[in-house]
Amino acid sequence: LHDALPIFEVSAEVFARAISAFVMASSSAFLKESSAAVTFDEWVRAPEKLNTRLMAMHWMPATHFLFTEAGCRVTDFVGRQETFEADLRTALRRIGNNKILAHLDAHGLPHDNKAEQHARGSKSAQARLDPGKIAATLSNATRALLLERYSEDFVNFGYAGGG
Repeated sequence: LHDALPIFEVSAEVFARAISAFVMASSSAFLKESSAAVTFDEWVRAPEKLNTRLMAMHWMPATHFLFTEAGCRVTDFVGRQETFEADLRTALRRIGNNKILAHLDAHGLPHDNKAEQHARGSKSAQARLDPGKIAATLSNATRALLLERYSEDFVNFGYAGGG
């Protein structure tokens, strides 16, 4: 698509992305002082209830960044967070960057789970903001709302659950 400057996008599994956005927006780093604690289910039903400094673009459907309003794709390659290192290697091969590929071969890719850092704080905040616990306890109603809100992402990024 773009000869001079290839454009790559990295997507995350839709439910995981929504949970991650909620955890980050609910963290003490972004939550405004006047905000009451909001559960993930409450946030999915009414995102405006979460009084956060984090911009709404963090929980917008990722398709918004992949296509123009006319439906034209604006990226050359879409990778997945779940297979990031393999997808990064594919992207680097496409642009011919053997130097970084050699570095990856020698050192691997460092990883730091920011969600765990955002969930630190009081024990109640840690329990409320635990991504694994949120994912394991998604209600059918919340799941249905997420399926509807992110329906295009499930299709455009090939994740199970949509369509």
